[in-house]
Amino acid sequence: YTVDGNLTISGTNNHPNGKHILILVNGDVTINSDIKVSQGNGNLLIIAAKGNIKIAETVGVAHASPSINLEGFYSAEKSIVINGYGTTCVANPDGDKRLNIAGALIANSANPFSNSETGVVLNNRSLCTDDGTDPTFTVTTRPDFITQLTDFYKDKYYKWEEVKP
Repeated sequence: YTVDGNLTISGTNNHPNGKHILILVNGDVTINSDIKVSQGNGNLLIIAAKGNIKIAETVGVAHASPSINLEGFYSAEKSIVINGYGTTCVANPDGDKRLNIAGALIANSANPFSNSETGVVLNNRSLCTDDGTDPTFTVTTRPDFITQLTDFYKDKYYKWEEVKP
């Protein structure tokens, strides 16, 4: 699928079984809800944005919960921004929700070997009192996704630099 402009994902998002889905977005992606991809059955989800991918502060779980919120590969030519509520721990001692991802986050995909910070994974979440014991976000592998990648999705990266003779 291609989206010419920005894409906002909201509501219930369950990936259909036995499908490879590649969504190319010529803009920014905003994710406002969980995205689930069943294991096995040849399932794969890739969302690739020309701009930024922004994950809303509402996407997440309780601090110690291992429940997965986002499944798939998320690639942005610019940054991936994990938004928090932006309140201080004094005002909100419980802090933000924890975000759990199964798959991969890829920021700065257009310039993976750039020395400047043109695209980053920016984590704007805090668990306040639980920061010392629980992570604000986790990314775990999904080996079943790796086996579904074809040569179309794979790319070789080279870093070229001039060397003084």
